[in-house]
Amino acid sequence: MKMLYFVSRVLVLVALLISCNVSAQQGKKSGKLNVLLIYADDYNTKSGYNGHPIVQTPNLDKLAARSVNFKNAYCQYPLCSPSRTSLLSGKRPATTGIRDNNTPPRTHLQSTVFLPQLFKQNGYYTAQIGKIFHSQRFVKDGVPQGDFNIDTASWSFQYNELVDVKDPEVIRLAHDPKTSPARSANQEWAILNVADEQTGDGLVATKALAILEQRVKSNTPFFIATGFRRPHAPYDVPKKYFDLYNDASIKVPTSPANDLDDIPPIALTKIDPLTDPETIDKIKGYYASISFMDTQVGKLLQKLDEYRLWDNTIVIFLGDHGYHNGEHRGLWHKQTQFEEATHGNLLLYTPQAVKGKEAKGFIEYVDVYPTIAELAGLKAPSDLEGKSFVPLLNAPEKKWKQAVFSEVVHEGVLGKSVRTEQYRYTEWGTDKVELYDLKKDPNEFTNLAGKSAYSTIQQQLKQTLDKGWKTVKLISANTR
Repeated sequence: MKMLYFVSRVLVLVALLISCNVSAQQGKKSGKLNVLLIYADDYNTKSGYNGHPIVQTPNLDKLAARSVNFKNAYCQYPLCSPSRTSLLSGKRPATTGIRDNNTPPRTHLQSTVFLPQLFKQNGYYTAQIGKIFHSQRFVKDGVPQGDFNIDTASWSFQYNELVDVKDPEVIRLAHDPKTSPARSANQEWAILNVADEQTGDGLVATKALAILEQRVKSNTPFFIATGFRRPHAPYDVPKKYFDLYNDASIKVPTSPANDLDDIPPIALTKIDPLTDPETIDKIKGYYASISFMDTQVGKLLQKLDEYRLWDNTIVIFLGDHGYHNGEHRGLWHKQTQFEEATHGNLLLYTPQAVKGKEAKGFIEYVDVYPTIAELAGLKAPSDLEGKSFVPLLNAPEKKWKQAVFSEVVHEGVLGKSVRTEQYRYTEWGTDKVELYDLKKDPNEFTNLAGKSAYSTIQQQLKQTLDKGWKTVKLISANTR
């Protein structure tokens, strides 16, 4: 009996080894690299791998140790659908025409080949799991729905967790009243007494793991896009993630009393001046949501380990734009042209690139499409409006773009911004201007527009903004 038991265990181990070896050979047989794209919603640059003193992201830290960390990545529009549409189409908002969350991406892009569509056309299994294109929940006839930008040209498979997740309002009420006070209009957070797997992002992680397992049994290369909704508000995550953070360690953003005096009102979103305790609660909820999201990402990375997929898989992780945590005397969320909203988070792993390095050259989210296509050996469409940054993967010390561009609409007025290594210049219509020296004033407290000492710089930056992205050259020299 002991011998039979021993033999059976050996056979199980052999079967597992064979399974892992088959998965490791999957991309090699087809000669194509797999792609795992991971989106986090409303995630700014606060992380362990970016040196934040208290935000805990152990799984992303491990990914960063394998990857190139693009420290100066910028979105083209700090709002979910415009940013995602720009990245996935490889085109800028002026071309996509998407400047809100309600206009479907195909409205003005009927013939555009989106990034996953390019892979599907080249024999890849493409899966959208969670929020990749923008989607949001609504209820029809009492049944949860999701306006899930279904794009059959792009995807072999789509999973919308908004239909399956328990009603968010019910989950939010599942907090412990002794430790989590009732939600106020300003709090946007709640401590949940549910397992990770009962949340929307938990369902996304579970489905992504199942799809990965299916794919490793096939010889078809995959492009799996997994989108988590945290740390987007409301910051509703299980209690154990709130327990990671001590109120005393959370710093309330400070700014001069006159910070808003020289900022054109059109440049601001709603100012929400919370009390210090309210601000700490809100930031704590955001940090807890980051750590919760990090745990879900860790499940995917563990599956890559389990099936030995690192040798034939490209992994890209990013937030869809930046995010405010109370800066400028009470700015929250996104949709500004300040650094906090436009500065994004981007890690890129590919088997051939250097590992654990920081690239400080300026890149844009619109550059992701041509970069991933080049890494996978696919011919990208000729009408893309970004530039592949593949050269930075093995020479991350190099400078890259001279300038990056972003925009946002406030009250019907288009705000256009250009960011260089030292300055940010923003125009609102024809008569409202902002200019910041980010080397001297990284928090953008002092608007230098109109000051005689900066008139030449202001004029140069205006010309750069007016001429646009097509005229910006790459910098070939090494940085340091």
